[in-house]
Amino acid sequence: MRTLLVMRHAKSVWSKGDEPALPDRLRPLTAKGKRDAERQGETLKAQQLIPDIIVSSPAKRARSTAKRTAHGCGYTGELQVDERLYMQGSERCLLLAAEWEDDIHCGMLIGHNPDISELVQMLTCKLVVLDTAGLARLEVPIASWQELTLRPSSRLAAVY
Repeated sequence: MRTLLVMRHAKSVWSKGDEPALPDRLRPLTAKGKRDAERQGETLKAQQLIPDIIVSSPAKRARSTAKRTAHGCGYTGELQVDERLYMQGSERCLLLAAEWEDDIHCGMLIGHNPDISELVQMLTCKLVVLDTAGLARLEVPIASWQELTLRPSSRLAAVY
């Protein structure tokens, strides 16, 4: 059995009125987003769910979410960034996790909707729409990440 943690980035800044629009990849987290990301990390720590690997989208808001969540849960590994988590489809997210080594028992992906919510739906056959900083914990009945497929066989253990 493996645990897959799937998280949507926390709340980010949108440009207002006369302010110039930031490129999508450069939008930072709001103060609320920063607090929510840290709080999700604390939730993981309380559940004793410290990931063996955390992989984030390259967008600033996702990387900041990953950093704050990692800090909150006590993750000490290197945060990884992968382009496949930046709005390239849920299948690409799945392929990324399928590359993980067998010594990883709990892995975490941090990305964007709709891809992140669709990934959870495809693996569980449950309608799940993750809000900003939303986190789904899936229990995946596989011996190796290479067995991870779009077959809906995972159990949605919790949504935080």
